[in-house]
Amino acid sequence: MAAAAGVGLIAFASVASTQEPIAPRAVAQTGSRAVAQAQADVIHVNSCHVILIDKVTVAAARGGVLAIVKPEEGFEVKLDEQIAKIKDEVAAAQFATAQKTFENDIEIRFGQKSAELALVEFQRAMTANLAVPGTFPDIEIKRLKLAWERAVLQTENAEKEHDIAGSKRDEAGELLQTHVVESPLAGLVTKVYKRSGEAVREGDPIVDVVNSDRMRVSGYVPFKDISRLRLGDKVLVKLDIPDVEVPEEDQHFEGRITFISVAVQKVKPEVQVFAEVINRDGILRDGAVARMVVYPGKPFAPPNATTKREFPRRPKGEE
Repeated sequence: MAAAAGVGLIAFASVASTQEPIAPRAVAQTGSRAVAQAQADVIHVNSCHVILIDKVTVAAARGGVLAIVKPEEGFEVKLDEQIAKIKDEVAAAQFATAQKTFENDIEIRFGQKSAELALVEFQRAMTANLAVPGTFPDIEIKRLKLAWERAVLQTENAEKEHDIAGSKRDEAGELLQTHVVESPLAGLVTKVYKRSGEAVREGDPIVDVVNSDRMRVSGYVPFKDISRLRLGDKVLVKLDIPDVEVPEEDQHFEGRITFISVAVQKVKPEVQVFAEVINRDGILRDGAVARMVVYPGKPFAPPNATTKREFPRRPKGEE
């Protein structure tokens, strides 16, 4: 009986013909010794729970009336795709005014020309006094120099005002952008809270978006085994639906340990761990029950060339 149970565990941890088995098939030991070695090399975690990682409620960044809400439940959206828009006529007009103000550089060009003329007049007066001393009195030389310096300072002030106008233009642009609601991740819209024409306040939810390309599997490892675990250790996960047999339970999903709790459960000496796995073809679902096999000391390797997806990237702002 022990040998039969162990062989079943080995079959679960193996990955069809492309995965290496838990224990080498070609062993000179007896079957029971091979099974014992295989069980010592891995950690089995039962009654795990599958949890969505990438789920966001997209909210309004400002109050107003929704001009459009594009997606419905079941729609797929892309990263940074516009999914809603708040009426922005006033903000658009403010941005247009700020843009025109920024584009107006007349004061800068006038100051530059004034400085050039004032410099020429000052230089001519200085040259004349070098040729014939006293042609221009000292007070006139000082006045001409002051006129030149004033023109230079006026030009600098105009340039500063131009920079301020640019900042105000940028501010108006950011304000205008707050009327646009974009999806922070690619995924599926699962709930729509607001429709076109409805009023929203800042922070009001508009839609829920989820991405199930990667899932979290939560389980509890006996305290006696926890010292063997490291972040990044490879895991294999299989669904384990109670009282139901479905083809999906034959599928395995690869991933890695991403969290090891620092606390021990009070009822049992167990430690909670999280694994992040690739949800191939979206088979794993939020709330499902699963079994997990952990390979201590064996880091997760990227999927081979036949895998449809690479390990999913984290959503925007999380990396």
